[in-house]
Amino acid sequence: MGLEKYFSQRHRYKEINIDIQFESMDSALRTAIWNSVFSTFLYDYSRTEWIGDDENLGMCLLSVWSLYFKNPLDEYPRMWENWKDIINKFIIGCEWHEVYEILEFMFDHWPNEYKLDQKFIPIFNHALQRENSGYRIINRRVIPITDDLEIASIKQALNVKPPLNPVYVQLDDALKKLSDRENPDFRGSIKDSISAVETLCRILSGNKKTTLGKALDILENESKIKIHSALKNGFSNFYGWTSDDQGIRHALMEESNLTFNDAKFMLVSCSAFINYLVMKAETAGIDF
Repeated sequence: MGLEKYFSQRHRYKEINIDIQFESMDSALRTAIWNSVFSTFLYDYSRTEWIGDDENLGMCLLSVWSLYFKNPLDEYPRMWENWKDIINKFIIGCEWHEVYEILEFMFDHWPNEYKLDQKFIPIFNHALQRENSGYRIINRRVIPITDDLEIASIKQALNVKPPLNPVYVQLDDALKKLSDRENPDFRGSIKDSISAVETLCRILSGNKKTTLGKALDILENESKIKIHSALKNGFSNFYGWTSDDQGIRHALMEESNLTFNDAKFMLVSCSAFINYLVMKAETAGIDF
């Protein structure tokens, strides 16, 4: 259970796959995803002939049939064995991005949110990590982030307490814009990431109309939360980059040269800073 490599790889009889699968998907990854679908969405019902016997599965597959595959409702398959073959053939044979797309669709149309978040998604993320996928599932979306520490930082920041819901909304928007495979909005993602930091600093400083730089000054000099001046200056510079005439918030007419890596760096950095500020506030006894 604890070995990272087994005999053939340890002794170099078999090549170790170290390539991150980004915008690609080999047969091992496809199979791992199919096995995850089978062991989550379909497993509990493998002895049930009629899928309609379970409301969760029935609602999900009905949506897959009519809304995703866009098939006639009167031809809807009602037997579990049929659906096992349909989904298996699709995952094994479709384009790589369609595999992730149908997963997101099934996540979005599965009624039991607790079971999905607590049981299903960890199984999928384990499979993606094991097969060196360049993607993970966060907030039921497949996003191109490969580092577990980065993922943990974003997850923690998205788990802020309800009074900080505006921070969550902006971070979630940044994540959506970063993870949109068809029309990613890197500029908008960066703007939302730094705006989330600004919103939190406004809340902590007690001045909800100030700018990030002024809010950081308040935190540095007047509040119970003390942050190092170098760290404060760093995020002030981030804010300046996103606010000046050549920055993200400026309505540039020409096409942006921003990349996924720029947006991911900002999302991860801002998530880490948000986590840091929240922990500092909790240590200082500030109750949100």
